[in-house]
Amino acid sequence: MGSGFNKVEDVVRLAKFAIVGVSRASKLISERTGKTTPQAEAFARASLAKLRDEDFVERLVLQAIPPQKPQNADVYRFRDRAGDWYVKFFVENGRIIIVSFHEPEHQLITRVEAQARARRNS
Repeated sequence: MGSGFNKVEDVVRLAKFAIVGVSRASKLISERTGKTTPQAEAFARASLAKLRDEDFVERLVLQAIPPQKPQNADVYRFRDRAGDWYVKFFVENGRIIIVSFHEPEHQLITRVEAQARARRNS
């Protein structure tokens, strides 16, 4: 994991304290589910608490506006009855910051799925 925690269990444990980006994450959750902003934020935190190692997709580097430093962010695929969700977050000063939580714009292949495909193709 590149989020600043060693295990997904750390993310699950602290998910209820996560900061949800109102401009992107909660807005898109609200649009997809009809939830209010507070409900969307609660949904994002509850969903984050359900992530598993197997849901990990990739680590990205978020470019920051100087003088801030670039951030490592983790991308996960979360699945529920509505389908797949693209979840991107990073850790800053021990707090989880959810920056994206929306319907995927492309198919999300988890690291576990990619490894299984590679073994089948070798």
